[in-house]
Amino acid sequence: MLPKAERLRRRRDFQTVLRTGRRMHHPLVTLYFLPRAAGGRLAAFVVGRRVSNKAARRNKVRRRLREAYRLRRHQVKSDVWLIFAAQPAAGKANFHQLAAAVEQLLRQAGLWADRDNMTSEQRDH
Repeated sequence: MLPKAERLRRRRDFQTVLRTGRRMHHPLVTLYFLPRAAGGRLAAFVVGRRVSNKAARRNKVRRRLREAYRLRRHQVKSDVWLIFAAQPAAGKANFHQLAAAVEQLLRQAGLWADRDNMTSEQRDH
């Protein structure tokens, strides 16, 4: 589970990211992102009924996406708001496929921080 301080929660913030941010597509996940001058790295995960009519399946996909991001969040540049929206094919994907999709999208978006060029403070957080 992500700490509360790292979750994008307010409706207004969601709308801001969706309206003014950029997006990157993958067959399993769409990434909406908005670089910010300050405000930290916040993330949200959206899994709609197009993925599955069953809540248990949608929750499983959401948990997998959240964990894939959580394991990689320290590689992501700070001061960016992210929304990961699952696509219908995500309902049949396993964790490793979703994790690969999350990493690929972050790299494509230019949000992946190169660990070799990070300061020790950035690496520790």
